[in-house]
Amino acid sequence: VKARLDICNDEKTKLISELKKTRDAMSKCQEDQAKSEEMLALIHSEQKLTETTEETTRILRQLQEAWADIGLPMSERESVRQKLENCVEDACCRMLGEAIELREEKIQAVKKV
Repeated sequence: VKARLDICNDEKTKLISELKKTRDAMSKCQEDQAKSEEMLALIHSEQKLTETTEETTRILRQLQEAWADIGLPMSERESVRQKLENCVEDACCRMLGEAIELREEKIQAVKKV
């Protein structure tokens, strides 16, 4: 019985090790997939910025009409134009800042434990 129990324990240890390796591999694959999807989102966003569609043209016309209606000064229009040009970079920078902050919070939480 003791020998059989030892065999079962050895098998269990091997299976746990295999399971950990599989989890690590899956985690790496999921991370790689997330990175790829994020890069595709960035490429898609860049593509949208380089294409003028009927929808974006319509929205821009409506925005310009609203500006004309309210008499938006040219300096403010220039500021809005800069924001439009930099929106992807700004969004990425903002998300990076949030991720760094979250990482720091998690590091501090782990240190407290």
